[in-house]
Amino acid sequence: MDLRPGPARVEHVAETTGLVKAHGAVEALRGVSIGFARGEFTAILGPPGSGKSTLLHCMAGLEPVTSGRVVIAGTDVTRLSAGRLAKLRRDRLGFVFREFNLLPLLTVEENIRLTGRLASRRIDEEWFATLVDALGLRERLGQRPADLSDGRRQRVAMARALVNRPEVVLADEPTGDLDAVSGREVLSFLRGAVDAYGQTVVMVTQDPTVASYADRILHLNDGRLVDEPAGAPMSLFPERLSA
Repeated sequence: MDLRPGPARVEHVAETTGLVKAHGAVEALRGVSIGFARGEFTAILGPPGSGKSTLLHCMAGLEPVTSGRVVIAGTDVTRLSAGRLAKLRRDRLGFVFREFNLLPLLTVEENIRLTGRLASRRIDEEWFATLVDALGLRERLGQRPADLSDGRRQRVAMARALVNRPEVVLADEPTGDLDAVSGREVLSFLRGAVDAYGQTVVMVTQDPTVASYADRILHLNDGRLVDEPAGAPMSLFPERLSA
């Protein structure tokens, strides 16, 4: 009898099983099964139209799935009512959009604190201060989004996504509209959030250079997970993040 211990079981804070999402006759996702380990940075790399954003939206319950399951921290997202889905997104998920999705009439501080306000929950002030200082927003708290560069707007969006200490941060092309310097700053912060705070991050991108900041890179094409394509370019947009 072999008494040697087997491999340690990886704790998945989020997973999809046989995930299918159809838009009419077109399947955006075709049986996608992925497990995401706690404290890991995963990049989903694929061309436009591969189903990357659809995958994140289904994971967050922003789009209903056609079949399959999404489990976040032990909760089956696909079985939740609209009200419970909203609560899960508010309390256990952080979402960073390419377009920032900040409220223009609120200040930077009000935007960051918004999820806590909606939940009628007190923000951890020490953690708030850590995020604000790490993202260089201390002098910008009283400003509104229109007063900020795109790079700073994305930093505000990241602070808002992280302020409630979510189980998972979902980042949808977070550097897509940023210049090279701002893009590197955003990616470095996401990398640091994983390394320093044990945050779980799932990011989708079409740029291999952006994906290289992650611990693990998965390839999605035509709605399916695929092996890494041979001879993949170092970057689809080399001018965006070049040194």
